Amino acid sequence: MDNLSLDSGEQRPDAGSLSIKDLFFKYIRFLPLFILSAALGLVGAYLYLRYATPVYQSSGSIIIRNDKAASGGDEKLTQLMQGETQVNLQSEIEFLRSRQLMERVVTDLGLNWSYEAIGKVKDMNVYHIAPFRIEALFLSDSSTAFSFVFTFVSNQSFHLSKEGPTYAYGQTFTVPQGSFRLVRTQGAAPIGEYRVSWAPTNSVAAGLVQSLIIAPKAQGTSILTLSLQSTSPQLAADVLNRLMLAYGLARVEERNASNQRTKAFVDERVREVRAEVDSVAQIQVAFLRANNISNLEAQGEASLSRKDETDKAIYEQNTQLYVVNTIYNYLSSSQNNFEAVPSSLTVSDPTLSTMISAYNVAQLERKTLLNGNVPRGNVRIQRLEADIEKLRRNILESLRNIRTTYNNNIAGLRSQNAAAESEMRALPAKQKRALEIQREL
Repeated sequence: MDNLSLDSGEQRPDAGSLSIKDLFFKYIRFLPLFILSAALGLVGAYLYLRYATPVYQSSGSIIIRNDKAASGGDEKLTQLMQGETQVNLQSEIEFLRSRQLMERVVTDLGLNWSYEAIGKVKDMNVYHIAPFRIEALFLSDSSTAFSFVFTFVSNQSFHLSKEGPTYAYGQTFTVPQGSFRLVRTQGAAPIGEYRVSWAPTNSVAAGLVQSLIIAPKAQGTSILTLSLQSTSPQLAADVLNRLMLAYGLARVEERNASNQRTKAFVDERVREVRAEVDSVAQIQVAFLRANNISNLEAQGEASLSRKDETDKAIYEQNTQLYVVNTIYNYLSSSQNNFEAVPSSLTVSDPTLSTMISAYNVAQLERKTLLNGNVPRGNVRIQRLEADIEKLRRNILESLRNIRTTYNNNIAGLRSQNAAAESEMRALPAKQKRALEIQREL
């Protein structure tokens, strides 16, 4: 037998050297597999489009305006009464995502009821396009979710479930959940089956809050972008529009309440200062006439400049201390246990401002629940009241520490004032008294 040997330098032909005919016969055997893969892909795409429920997303933008910074009036008074003016976007985002604000939206839009057309393959959300609406004349338990299936057999009547009794539009039907009736709306007569579901306000609001996405539109701006996904594009758009409207109304209500509290505070302080000014002015006039002093400003300004500076500093510290004591007395009063701290009464302390903000949010949530007919014995309200009491104690403790700081500052300033007053002892007694009256005025 002859021995065959292979040349190690010989190479097999690569695909690039094959002709079109060779390539055709090489891959033609895989043609059924290609056709089967394409068919399966088309069938899968068809089934997905046929059975999947479409989800739509609506978006909107809202500008967070700095109302405090835009307000007029004396700059020092504005800083004292309103504290920091910088917008806290994170706080506004949390307020927009708050449960109580979304519950307003649910109530305004009537989202407790949802309508679905039952199909052979999938159900369709018919929000705002349902050919009828349901009216609740009486609810046995508004905190429990339930649903009905209506089968429409003609233009004038329907079944409650497939084998239930027949009712006409406008006719009241009573079931364990309460008493209801259907009312026709404009459009074509309903055909087939519809599912109508009821859900409590807090449950619907919680679901919408979970689907809500809020983020700043760009770095360094006060514009927020809101987006919401839903099986009904109209529902998502309505919720976002109503949420932004409810946010504006809530801020207006809060601002009005704050303005009323600020006005009451300022009016009370003005009455006190007016009485003091009138009294001191009378003393000054009598003293000047009795001692024949005509040019008070030109007498002794240089020697009293240091004392004037310390007097002003003491006055400013006393004003801050007055605000601290006002907040402390307000929170210490049992009449204000469940009242928000007036936003007009703030001090320039970030930690205290954060605690007061959390305290006011908890008070607002508690009032919202009570206004929504939630009983006082509800577990959620009891938990809120416990949180409010804990925050109140923490705020009072912080106020005591701040008050101690102000008292120490005032004591130091009074020491400086005493040193400056010793320089005045050389002034004539009449001139000294006149200047003291002017300074007090």
